[in-house]
Amino acid sequence: MLDKKITVMQMIDSLDVGGAERVCVNYANALFTLDTQYKSHICVTRGGGPLEEFIKPGLDTFMMQKKSMFDRQAYSRAIRYVKENDIEIIHAHTGSYLTALIIQFFTPVKVIWHDHHGQSAKIKASLKFKIRTQVLKLLSRRFSYVITVNKLINEWVEKNLYVRKGCIEYLPNYAELYLKDESLELPGTKDTRIVSLANLRPVKDHLNLIKAFDILYKEGFTQWHVLLVGSTKDKVYLEKVNTLITQYHLENNIHILGVRSDAADILNECSIGVITSETEGLPMALLEYGLASLSVVSTRVGECPKVLEEGTYGLIAEVKDSKDLADKLRQLLSSGKDQGKYSKLFYQHVQDNYSKNAVLDKLLKIYEKVML
Repeated sequence: MLDKKITVMQMIDSLDVGGAERVCVNYANALFTLDTQYKSHICVTRGGGPLEEFIKPGLDTFMMQKKSMFDRQAYSRAIRYVKENDIEIIHAHTGSYLTALIIQFFTPVKVIWHDHHGQSAKIKASLKFKIRTQVLKLLSRRFSYVITVNKLINEWVEKNLYVRKGCIEYLPNYAELYLKDESLELPGTKDTRIVSLANLRPVKDHLNLIKAFDILYKEGFTQWHVLLVGSTKDKVYLEKVNTLITQYHLENNIHILGVRSDAADILNECSIGVITSETEGLPMALLEYGLASLSVVSTRVGECPKVLEEGTYGLIAEVKDSKDLADKLRQLLSSGKDQGKYSKLFYQHVQDNYSKNAVLDKLLKIYEKVML
């Protein structure tokens, strides 16, 4: 145990409703509210977003307002903030690590990189990916620690990055539901709603979900509604999603709700949650489905099969296989008994194995190790 308070600043590029963003806010809030030897700050490098309202009142928040990668004024403000507040650790989530390392060049701060997404674990042929990977490798010598959200990413980091032995660790996410307890007007009823909590991006593969639901709709499951909750910033992909919905004449059954600050309340008004991604780390949405007592269908990506224990706590479909996804959804849509069984089992599983206290205990040990 260290004899002085450690000042930790979580860093994220935005406060949009994404998995990494929710983890960042969760960590900052937890350190702020825990009676420990830590001081908590949060830095948002670019812009705010819906999650801003869930930051605990009184938690020091620095909006860097970076307009470009090398925005000199923004970096000057950030460096001054780090020095004035004696920030000792920057816990950089996803792509914010480059910003953290530039700040580190002018301050003695230690940088922890938290890789959430897992794309780095997939070998891609594009020149852009290869260049980005080489830059990451060179910069990785500056990381004091790397945290990963699944074993595959962990193995990739160990094999490819220049991080000191013993300073790479897999740490599962934990989820919290930020309920607003406001009345909602949603299509359908609670027992006929399927929800997908995922930003509308190609990697989340909403097209697969639409194709699967079309199969079920044609079989007579016409009373069911699919709610798509997440950012619609990718207008090209949004157009593809809308076009496919129209092509299948599902405008009355598939609803794009966009970014919602009341996403947790929406989950509580649904019965089934789906993950249809092509690649993942450990999606926060999956754990949030558990806390909301939803029965779950997920594609076989990232840590999802492990969390669901290969079908014990939810059903698993193969990636980009709309027929298999429809088969798994049909099992739940056809049986309220199966829905109830899986929802109860998964809720308890998340409570027992992905609890806030267990994860935070490991996180604090990492911070202490970095400061030794």
